Amino acid sequence: LGLPAESLPPWLIRLRYPRGPHMRRGYVRLTRRAGDISDDTQLSIAVARSIDGQGRYLHERFLDELRIWHPQRIGAGRACATAARRLARCRQPLLKADVALSSAGNGALMRVAPLAIARANDRSLDGLIADVRQNAAVTHGGHEAIDGAVFVALLIALSLRADKGSFRGEILEAAFSESSRLSGFPLPLLAAQAEVPG
Repeated sequence: LGLPAESLPPWLIRLRYPRGPHMRRGYVRLTRRAGDISDDTQLSIAVARSIDGQGRYLHERFLDELRIWHPQRIGAGRACATAARRLARCRQPLLKADVALSSAGNGALMRVAPLAIARANDRSLDGLIADVRQNAAVTHGGHEAIDGAVFVALLIALSLRADKGSFRGEILEAAFSESSRLSGFPLPLLAAQAEVPG
C-alpha cells in the first residue's frame, strides 16, 4: 500500500496524495498499477520460500534466496543490496563490523509476515522471535531494526490469533506486552505514538 509514495519527499506525497493513495478502477493513482511489486514484495516471497512444509524457517535457504534475488532486485535498499551482493560474491553473510549491518532501516520488518503466519499457532512466540531476529540480522543489524521487525511480527501473529471481535487496541496492547517481555523494544515511545489521534 505504501509503494506509490516510497522514496518520495513528504511535500510531494502530500501534493500527489492529499487524501492518501487509493485504488481507482484497478489502478493506484498516477504511475503505479495494482499488482506492481517492490523489493519488499520480493523479499517477503524469499522469506516465504525459506519456510518448509512443517512451518520451520530455514535460514540457509533464505541466504540462498538472497543470492538469487540480488540480480533481479527492484529498487532495493542499501542494507539489503549490500548483504545480497556479499552473499552472491563470496557466499558468506556480512560480519558485525560491516557498516551495512548497523542499519536501523525498516527493510527487515517489511518481510516478516510469512514468519508470523507460519508461527501464529505456536504455543509460545519465542520461536517466532528467534526466527525474526535471525532473519533480520542478515541485512539490518541495528537494535532498532531488529526490535521493530520483532514487534511487527508479533503484531501480525497476535492479530491472527485474536478473536474476530477483538478491538485493535487490545491487539496493540498484547503486542506491546509481548514485545516488552520478549524483545526489549523501547515501548514507552511506541506506546506514546500509538495514542496519538489519527
